[in-house]
Amino acid sequence: MATGAYIVATLGLLMLFGVGWLLIGRPVLWLILGDDLPRGAERRLLTLATGMAGCMVVLAALASAGWLNAGAVAVVLAVALAANLAMARRRPGAAPVRFRDGIARLQVVLHRNATAVAVVCLLSLPLLVSAVTGSFGGDSYIYHLPQARLFADTGRLAVNEHLQVPLHPHYYHLLYAVALLAWDDRLANAIHAASAALSVLGLYFLGRIWVGRGAALLACALYVAFAASIHSAPAAAVSAYVGYGTAVFTLFAYHCLGRALVDANGRMLCLACLLMGVSLGIKVQAWVGVPAFAMLAVAAVPKIRRFGPVFAAGLLAGVVGGFWYLRNFLVSGDPFHPLGGNVFGHWSWNAADLAQMPGPV
Repeated sequence: MATGAYIVATLGLLMLFGVGWLLIGRPVLWLILGDDLPRGAERRLLTLATGMAGCMVVLAALASAGWLNAGAVAVVLAVALAANLAMARRRPGAAPVRFRDGIARLQVVLHRNATAVAVVCLLSLPLLVSAVTGSFGGDSYIYHLPQARLFADTGRLAVNEHLQVPLHPHYYHLLYAVALLAWDDRLANAIHAASAALSVLGLYFLGRIWVGRGAALLACALYVAFAASIHSAPAAAVSAYVGYGTAVFTLFAYHCLGRALVDANGRMLCLACLLMGVSLGIKVQAWVGVPAFAMLAVAAVPKIRRFGPVFAAGLLAGVVGGFWYLRNFLVSGDPFHPLGGNVFGHWSWNAADLAQMPGPV
């Protein structure tokens, strides 16, 4: 049974992961958007999501080179910290940001959104504690965590043909691999639980920009109720699954795409494509959201009227999202393994094998 100290330590490590994502996200967001950054909660949420996206892309590059280890992760964080310090000094005449000023700004945000913050805290704290204390098994123990453990142990994108799904879009598995390097499987559970909470936060703070505070709260309530009504969804939220990662990045991608359409902002289109590419690199089922996203992205092109950002957006989506499918094709001949077996041919497991396996594929 998990002790209080163990729970606090695990959640503390989760907070450190969040700090790392923010450190990575700030320079990456600036590289994409320049000085035209959003404000308030929108900026902070996009910084966090962009940091997670950048972290996963860098981890994929490290694992491809066989360098996925604690030392390499420490170097990445050191580079991110140096980039943040360089950004802080970029404007010599700017007043330094004091710690107490940051606390004051946080107090203002909490005061203006007291109801929403209270609801999210009431939902997310039990979720995070359950992730740290519970053991729910399912797909997390069938292939998600074994795959992450394989990455952590080998330091590279190794393939275990004995897993139910030996090939998969693996961005979240790389986060879990780092969690296993730093702590244990409960930290991986907590990352997915935090993703579920972040999807609710994003739905409220980003949703209120488009439809107002009341409608955003209603959307959050319906989202939570719908998720709770799906069989095994509550248990999946507090286990090392990947579904809520897809939900987070698809939500944020569509928000950025909306900004690109309304503001004719080519840089925001690039960010939208990066986030959608990461969503595709988390779970194959994210392709369900691609047709509508692609049509809206095409609709944004005439408004932007600049070839450079449009080309960069398409390149980001193709490289970031297509990496895992290209790898799957090179290994197995099936870019959507194992879902494309009937079209591209089966590899490792045939149709009869897959039919006899427990759980969804």
